[in-house]
Amino acid sequence: MSRLSIKRWVLVAALAGAALGSGEALARDSYDLPPGPYRQECRNERIEGGYLLRATCPKRDGAMRDASLDMRTCPRGSAVYNDGAYLKCGGGGGYNTGNNDRHGYGLPPGSYRQECRNERVEGGYLLRATCPKRDGDMRDASLDLRTCPRGSAVYNDGAYLKCGDRPSWQGGRDDGWRDRDQHARYSLPPGPYRRECRNERIVDGYLLMASCPKENGQMRDASIDLRTCPRGSNIFNEGAYLRCR
Repeated sequence: MSRLSIKRWVLVAALAGAALGSGEALARDSYDLPPGPYRQECRNERIEGGYLLRATCPKRDGAMRDASLDMRTCPRGSAVYNDGAYLKCGGGGGYNTGNNDRHGYGLPPGSYRQECRNERVEGGYLLRATCPKRDGDMRDASLDLRTCPRGSAVYNDGAYLKCGDRPSWQGGRDDGWRDRDQHARYSLPPGPYRRECRNERIVDGYLLMASCPKENGQMRDASIDLRTCPRGSNIFNEGAYLRCR
């Protein structure tokens, strides 16, 4: 065998070995579902082929769209967030990742997600949602996320969106929960029941009533005396029975 033929054979063998090694490295990459705010916004999250994250996520107008992300492009251990039905790796947390970027905000975390509906980010920074007022009526609300500290949560305060955690009870402040010894009206309390039930209202100042789904999906009238609930509780629907905890 000539010297030139030997060099060609060695080169081919080296390239084949490199390709095999690369394939073995890719085969070893098997990812679990990563953490991150996308888990709160998206549906049907799964890993396909060991590395491709797929989910159905909301666009900025609220419509759902299939999204995907190659987890091999993310630093190990990084969180994932949804940015208008595009999955991205990084801190996310509902807020833009650039130091001075005015756009690119995703849905922030917070208790407003349990109370409001049709949450979306418009224009890259304006959070919009339909939220309950203190009397239970739904009203459009908005918040400029650029005014919030990076990473802060958002809560609903009578159909006004505010950044930060919901303040604890303060005397004289109507947050929907009154002292049971006072004869004052209750407002609609927060809780996951707001997403499941319909026609939520307060009757006689303290009786929460709503039409909620039973285990089989049929709707049934449900009620709970808010005076029996600890102050600041959330309300849950359990098979068309309202519970506080």
